[in-house]
Amino acid sequence: MKIKPMIFNTEMVQALLGGRKTQTRRPINISDGWELKDQHICRIITPKPGRWGAMQRRALHDSEYEHQVTPTPAMPGDLIYVRETFRTLDSDDECDCEYPCSHPGPGSTVYFADNQELDRKWKPSIHMPRRASRLTLKVTGVRVERVQDISEQDAVKEGVFTDNPPHINWASADFSRIWHLIYPGSWERNDWVWVIDFEVIRQNVDDYLKALEHAA
Repeated sequence: MKIKPMIFNTEMVQALLGGRKTQTRRPINISDGWELKDQHICRIITPKPGRWGAMQRRALHDSEYEHQVTPTPAMPGDLIYVRETFRTLDSDDECDCEYPCSHPGPGSTVYFADNQELDRKWKPSIHMPRRASRLTLKVTGVRVERVQDISEQDAVKEGVFTDNPPHINWASADFSRIWHLIYPGSWERNDWVWVIDFEVIRQNVDDYLKALEHAA
């Protein structure tokens, strides 16, 4: 089992908290002049044995190819701790509650997804330390597919909110618009992506691991 960080924007954090998001897609980094050999995930033998990834290749001559492997962002059983926009309470965050106060005190972490106070200085998600993360994702599946191959059911799993019947394809249409905003040009190119399924654990990853140890 490996533990890795992953950035989620505010809307997707809210979808995770609301129980609507159990899947995410991330672009596969394919080098210039290379192509994905197939959709299989293989085990890396060298130079870092034990890792998993997707095989890339580029043509040399006489139908020969050079190969390299792009590691997967995670594999089933791995844990992902979510990085989101946040800040730390300081002396300016005074509370006028009567004693005893139940609000978090100075030094506590608060999250933009919960209270989007625009007059405060928030820290970008990339700077969130592991100890401040409050959401852990337990990976249950990883596969490779083209971004346009997303089904209506998977678009719903991505956290796209819709009250429409699945056959109308509103969720997948909304997903394509969101994807275009985050990764301009990617939808039109129909890029290859990692598809990651997961269970959401509303707990810091290290607290979750400690709970597992105590339960063992």
